[in-house]
Amino acid sequence: MRYPYAEDILGIIEVAKSSLKKDLELKLSIYAQARIKEYWVLDLSQKQLIVFRDPKNNIYLSQQIINTGYSISHGNFLWHD
Repeated sequence: MRYPYAEDILGIIEVAKSSLKKDLELKLSIYAQARIKEYWVLDLSQKQLIVFRDPKNNIYLSQQIINTGYSISHGNFLWHD
């Protein structure tokens, strides 16, 4: 058994209320450095989904905010309010 490599991971989803700052700073940096293709943060306080894509040089080049009433999909993931 081995730990998964970045290319094995479709994406990571964090559900945040009290952990939002940590998810958008520390974890965002860690996942970008690991080249995780997509990182989603579901912000329960603002009722929005923040989607980070395209990791390059330890940052995500794309950020998208999805508000209530919209849907988004990636691979096996679908988020719809």
